[in-house]
Amino acid sequence: MREVPTNWRDWRPQKREGMREGRRVELDTFGAVRKTADFDYVMRQLADRRGYVTFRQAMDLVRSYTRQDPTRPEKPFAKELRQDVCEFMRLPVPAWDSVRFYTAIDTPLDRFHHTDGWIEYVDPRSGERAFVTMDVTLDPAKIHEWISATQAQEEYFGANIVVMNPADQGDDYFDRQVREYAQLVASRLSARMQESGLRRPIPFPSAGRRVVDIPAAGKTKNRPSR
Repeated sequence: MREVPTNWRDWRPQKREGMREGRRVELDTFGAVRKTADFDYVMRQLADRRGYVTFRQAMDLVRSYTRQDPTRPEKPFAKELRQDVCEFMRLPVPAWDSVRFYTAIDTPLDRFHHTDGWIEYVDPRSGERAFVTMDVTLDPAKIHEWISATQAQEEYFGANIVVMNPADQGDDYFDRQVREYAQLVASRLSARMQESGLRRPIPFPSAGRRVVDIPAAGKTKNRPSR
């Protein structure tokens, strides 16, 4: 069984939520896609006769035809997640802009590939990318299936990491939850970078800096000014 955030182990939903509630949670967690005027036109050009858009095309569509800044996510979960991933990867502050978060809710990436968002590292010299995809869910069956799955079985879920409704589990646990998800993302992203041959920037020195410990709930994290 894979390592998962501790907030999953005892979590039980009060009831099975409908599609409308699920979409609200997705938007609260990752934020809405702010499409450019050309988004729908380009999407139609990419789609085949059935309306299907491939994974790579859907990802490029979000990168190129949305207005949000991927280095400054708007939603608290997405913002904290990206910053914590940078810390777990021990990136120097000037390299933080190479780590980017994209929301893909209600785009072909969401509809066809079960991916609500992703975090990627972009090599500033080559432009090569490594990424980790994520899916937000309220479905307890999907959560527990993902916990038991191997990495080789992730294609079934569509995303590398399944995120369990962190924003609605209580403010006292929010920081801890974000840190634990960030640790999963950072570990997977680092492995992807190594597989792709991407060179990591010179890391922070480990001495005197908290990088992988999880702060007590409610404590404010001191971050570099962005």
